[in-house]
Amino acid sequence: MEKKKREIEDQYFGVLQNRIKTLDYRMVDVIICDYMKWDYLTYLKQPSWFIDLLLIKMRLDLASRTYGKRKS
Repeated sequence: MEKKKREIEDQYFGVLQNRIKTLDYRMVDVIICDYMKWDYLTYLKQPSWFIDLLLIKMRLDLASRTYGKRKS
């Protein structure tokens, strides 16, 4: 159990630090909950179309920040 927890934490922080580009599908849920300050039950109550739009916005925000860093 502890090993799995460490793997998930490493993957989560790897994504935040731009070290990891692909995610376990469960990690997307965790990142959305963290981003929106939701618990898991609140996340589950959201319609799938809203989650899809939220993911698009998060990707656009990330691309914007990445582009801004390169441009400077």
